[in-house]
Amino acid sequence: MTSNGILNVRFRRSSKDYIQLNREGNIAMYLVRDGNKEYYEVFIVQVRRYTSNRYKGMKTTTNKEVYPSASLFGRTAYCCSDKPTAEFKFKELIKRAELRKGKIPVSTL
Repeated sequence: MTSNGILNVRFRRSSKDYIQLNREGNIAMYLVRDGNKEYYEVFIVQVRRYTSNRYKGMKTTTNKEVYPSASLFGRTAYCCSDKPTAEFKFKELIKRAELRKGKIPVSTL
């Protein structure tokens, strides 16, 4: 699901196809195709640190973006049945991220 530590734009997992439709910073929106069903997932991309390979007693660590686990849905990831709802949630997550960075005043939300 990741290439060079970055979440792939398109991948297949558990008989589902995932296609990235939009991404801004660490906010992403994917179209999910599961057989004849289609829905959308909007989420904050998580970055995980992995420790691997010992070379002469040294460990290497890499950071990789990961697709959210089921436990994150409803908190930082959302499943939407239609594209307009997914786009609304995508914009909402962007505003929330900007608010945390102090880019927009609270009164505009």
